[in-house]
Amino acid sequence: MTDSFILPINKPPAMSSYDVIRRAKRHVLPSLSPKTKIGHAGTLDVFADGLLLLLFGSATKKFDQFQTSAKTYRAVARLGASTPTLDTEGVVSMQQNTPRISREQMLEMIPTFLGSFDQKIPAFSATKSDGKTMYELARKGVELNKTKAVTVHSIQLVSYMSTLACLEVTVSSGTYIRQLSYDLFRTLGVESFLTSLTRTQIGEVTLRQSCELRELESNGWEKYAIVV
Repeated sequence: MTDSFILPINKPPAMSSYDVIRRAKRHVLPSLSPKTKIGHAGTLDVFADGLLLLLFGSATKKFDQFQTSAKTYRAVARLGASTPTLDTEGVVSMQQNTPRISREQMLEMIPTFLGSFDQKIPAFSATKSDGKTMYELARKGVELNKTKAVTVHSIQLVSYMSTLACLEVTVSSGTYIRQLSYDLFRTLGVESFLTSLTRTQIGEVTLRQSCELRELESNGWEKYAIVV
């Protein structure tokens, strides 16, 4: 087995990306050369799940390539309520009556969110300002109006039923899906927050190619390694 490869992992929800990396170090590195490096190609929020790319050996040099690759996500939004974090990590702070928007209204709105634009950075994010993360400031009641340049390549409305809408989006690296989803539905006059977020693709690598955590412990990970 070569010491230079990419290992796609299916990160479960409620686990940090760094917890996954620690498990990989424990179960994968012992099979490799003692000085083999390990890295990753972009973390996922704790509440999110899906594709996480671990880089071993000289594959760590491909960090910039994967970091700047387009990424695809599947997001489920709960309509008619919102949380400060725009996901399930926060407590519901606003509720509406059952939203009355049609599938056609959503489909008409989607094209207005395609292309490149400056996206508002969520108040609860790891972005730093004067040495402090925005989520630290948000917890103290300080909200900053920071933005970043992003590109949204595509948005598909996968399903819509009552108060749940499922979107599949392909975006540039660093795009906040929870903010994108919130802004889209807010334009239609509806509060929302994400109940699930799954990353399904990074560049050409898809979630279907990924290894489950249990396979790390049983040495079943080798068949998922992508040699570079």
